[in-house]
Amino acid sequence: EFIGILNAVRTGDHKATHIDQLHTLTNGNVATEKSIHLVTTNQMAQSINKTQLDLLTTDPATYTAQTEGIFSEKAAPTDVVLTLKEGAKVMLLNNDREGRWVNGDVGTIIGLDKSTARVKFDDGTFDDIEPHVWENIQFQYDEESHKIEPVVIGRFVQLPIKLAWAVTIHKSQGKTYDNVHIDFGSGTFAPGQAYVALSRATSPAGLSFEAPMLLDDVLIDEHVKVFMQGKTQKQMSHKRSEAPIKQGKQSLNVTQSSLNQLKFFVQNP
Repeated sequence: EFIGILNAVRTGDHKATHIDQLHTLTNGNVATEKSIHLVTTNQMAQSINKTQLDLLTTDPATYTAQTEGIFSEKAAPTDVVLTLKEGAKVMLLNNDREGRWVNGDVGTIIGLDKSTARVKFDDGTFDDIEPHVWENIQFQYDEESHKIEPVVIGRFVQLPIKLAWAVTIHKSQGKTYDNVHIDFGSGTFAPGQAYVALSRATSPAGLSFEAPMLLDDVLIDEHVKVFMQGKTQKQMSHKRSEAPIKQGKQSLNVTQSSLNQLKFFVQNP
């Protein structure tokens, strides 16, 4: 039943009855202590995470990133000044070389020292997380070898951790969680966003909403809908002839939107 609803949302065949049926299967608007909040914007995630961190009575520890060369703060994968407390819910941001965790895994801080943080994962295991190095790579032409070579022009060193009571829907791609609380805020703004959020839940029993989901929250790019429904190229061309797309930059934007949603579907089957 839940899979059928997801498929309808994914392909753009959803109706009001699907949304109503979804709400009967889920946990209403009741988020549990284990719920991870999926939100549409970074601002929403930061606000929720700050509120939850402030509620913890444990002592804070602050970790300041080290940067070398050229590395934009906007491109930083986590906070330049990262504040953590024991009991904080966090997400790991790298793939461990020894395979102990992968990017997107969620756990709880159970210990902090000057340079590391101990994280307990949902399976009961724990590991000490050390600083990670992210590199800013620029491709440059080497006149001697006559080849384009990657050159490291900057580095960012910080604990590969971010607070994770709330994360953006975009960041949650590729992961599933037993308890998911969805907050679309003022509404979704990208095709495929609602589907990605819903499909992060392993079952409807662990899914809840900040506010009832609306039919308008499901945005589907018409080009992708045609593709997903398996329509012929002739049908697609006929549809385009009825509503021609302007040439130039606008045409490129529409195509990019379609590609972006196709990427959603490939990464979140």
